[in-house]
Amino acid sequence: ELGEFLKRTQSSESGETATAYRVVLFNDPVNKKERVASVLQSVASLDEEQANRVMMEAHKTGRGVVEQDLEQEPAETLCLALRQEDVLVEVERS
Repeated sequence: ELGEFLKRTQSSESGETATAYRVVLFNDPVNKKERVASVLQSVASLDEEQANRVMMEAHKTGRGVVEQDLEQEPAETLCLALRQEDVLVEVERS
């Protein structure tokens, strides 16, 4: 499962100081809030409360953080998986 892959990769230690990345959700006037929250649960492995918090943050402020403190590859993998569900997300350096 993608969520478990992200957790395993996130916790791996290389001994080097790596740049951290985050996946940011943007407010989307096309998708319904319930659908976005559902996608966050199924793709990003957020629980219902986390998914609703991220979705509402994006709805109210224009952006919400889906995951943070990720290495670049898992952040990009999560971003791609969410985009395949037509959710507006980007990867940013933390």
